[in-house]
Amino acid sequence: MRSRLGLKALGLCALLVGVMAITASAAQAEGEWDVGGKKLSTYSPALEPEVAGKLENKMGTLLTNVNGLNIGVLCTAGTLTGVKLKAGDKTSNGFVTFTGCNVWEVSGSTFVKELSCTVKTVGQANGTVQSEEGYGLVELHEDGSTVTLIIPLKEVEGKPLFGTIEFGACALPEEMPVYGKLDVKDCENKATVSQPIHLIEEHSLSALYAINTKHPVTLDGSAEVFLTGAHAGQSWAALGE
Repeated sequence: MRSRLGLKALGLCALLVGVMAITASAAQAEGEWDVGGKKLSTYSPALEPEVAGKLENKMGTLLTNVNGLNIGVLCTAGTLTGVKLKAGDKTSNGFVTFTGCNVWEVSGSTFVKELSCTVKTVGQANGTVQSEEGYGLVELHEDGSTVTLIIPLKEVEGKPLFGTIEFGACALPEEMPVYGKLDVKDCENKATVSQPIHLIEEHSLSALYAINTKHPVTLDGSAEVFLTGAHAGQSWAALGE
């Protein structure tokens, strides 16, 4: 997500895993988690380090065009729930919750005006957007880069659903589901380097859209992801095999 793309989010992943399906041609091999310089599979089966994250610069934006308007759903914070590294190449099921969210009309990189719409997901307070539950899967892309595919558990008519944003009665649709495919990468190309914090962003492999494929979605922003709990401060990496 960096200056180009942002909610790494709806479902980010390992932040926006929180906050996910890939074709055979897009990936060549599976990968493995490394924790403290050792493959996670070599540890006790009970060891599943918990992953936390936060938006870089307190800003993540979902950009799309609906009802003839270029819009940006801007959120200022994001948290992961239930995301743990599992032996092999996956994470446990989890979700991401974004707060401080509102929606703007945008022009290029400029936020023109805030729209008088509610921004929320069902059951949440206004300004809170929560992704559907999903998990992360380490993949080795055909270009040699290691990426994490975010796979939502929920599908609607065969389409992976990352979440549905409610806008209420305003110039936008009352509901805007976000579907498609989300891959994330290390912003500094250090996915395979064991370090305490990784900065992640959306990968160009992603193909997200709102409502239908006529409304492509991009995510503008980046997020820091790191281990927490008993493994706080420990180095980790996603290794392609």
